[in-house]
Amino acid sequence: MSTTPPSLKTQLASGTSRHASEQIQLVSSSSNTCIGGSNRSQMRLNNLCHRATYIFVKRKSDDKLVVQKRSMIKDYCPGYYDPTPGGVVGLNEPYALNAERELSEEMGLNSSDCGMKRLFTFYFKNEEVNCWGEAYEAIWDGENVEEFELQEEEVESVEIMSVDEILERDEIEDFTKDSVHAVKLYKQFKNDEKVGGDSKIVRNVNDEDYRLRSKPSAIFFDCDDCLYFDNWKVANLLTQKIEDWCILKKNLKPGKAYELYKQWGTGLLGLIKEGYINGDEEVDSYLKDVHDVGVDKELQPNPKLRELLLSLDPSIPKYIFTASIKSHAEACLKALGVLDLFVDRIIDTKVCDLMTKHSESSFVKAMEFAGISRENAGGCVFFDDSVKNIKKAKEMGWRGFLVGRVERDTGEEVVCGECEAAMPEILDAREACPEIFR
Repeated sequence: MSTTPPSLKTQLASGTSRHASEQIQLVSSSSNTCIGGSNRSQMRLNNLCHRATYIFVKRKSDDKLVVQKRSMIKDYCPGYYDPTPGGVVGLNEPYALNAERELSEEMGLNSSDCGMKRLFTFYFKNEEVNCWGEAYEAIWDGENVEEFELQEEEVESVEIMSVDEILERDEIEDFTKDSVHAVKLYKQFKNDEKVGGDSKIVRNVNDEDYRLRSKPSAIFFDCDDCLYFDNWKVANLLTQKIEDWCILKKNLKPGKAYELYKQWGTGLLGLIKEGYINGDEEVDSYLKDVHDVGVDKELQPNPKLRELLLSLDPSIPKYIFTASIKSHAEACLKALGVLDLFVDRIIDTKVCDLMTKHSESSFVKAMEFAGISRENAGGCVFFDDSVKNIKKAKEMGWRGFLVGRVERDTGEEVVCGECEAAMPEILDAREACPEIFR
């Protein structure tokens, strides 16, 4: 629904609105690349993509934000609450210069005195705003709103509100929607900063195109080397079992199993593709044989893992998404003392039609199993130790978290730019992704 009064639309069309002739920087909606200029009234009237600044003025004593009530002569949302002082960026004007000027003109604050700093850039569009905004934070050392030197033409009054109060009041009062979106991003960004401050966790944040993440709709955990870490003992046992099976059952040369894995993504898929295994019965026999590694002798109950899983938000369903078979995953979960938490929630290689886990079809099968549409893929939260799997997760629109920061073969630190965050072990999940917990 439009928030522009009919009288203001008339002023915009006739070029008589406030600052109608001011030249505004236009940019590409897809890349924030400069594409020319336009006068302000035409930008508003035609909802052209432009740049704008959003400044979070935070009171030092309690971290609450200064919220403006816009004057009635503004050319956008007159009389509305605006949690982010700032303004439209002029033609060839840098974001930072605009932010400094707007903070001074509207609030009477000096950016240097407030330690103003850039936070992130984001895109927003609705019926009336189409812009690439750049967010800043300025620390106000005052206490009472009477201390501000307000620009009467721009600002009617100011109030002090917490972030949560802004989001609550937005439901029943008139707040500028682009600024409310910026507040949601700000809340998320501050949480990201806390996570990034933990030296154990590496967070990847694209602050040039910062986006609001979807509400989690499902959590997927890998099993081996993710829910537990045993210096790859079980993984090595599985590798040796596959090697022995290929040599003893199929008379293949030593190392052939690894060659098949490298070429096809899994040893089983390679055996099938190259004609060494035929039929479901032989597939089942292979899977049973190579997963018979006695995990109950290698793994022990982990009370901390159980506590972590029990503290997850119960409204978000959780699943095991594994490249192994269901019986192996169940054996691992039983040994760890958490099998009861994943009853009928195991997505194994058979569910995925024996395809590699990092194939698109496997992720589609996982979403189908969990009842999640492709359109809602952004709500899938995924923990895995494989960089390949995390990369595919991102391609599919999932939120990927890398568990384990040491490379199995080289001992070097794992680098994964596609993950939202990387953590040493699954017990760090609460710090890496706090929104999935109670």
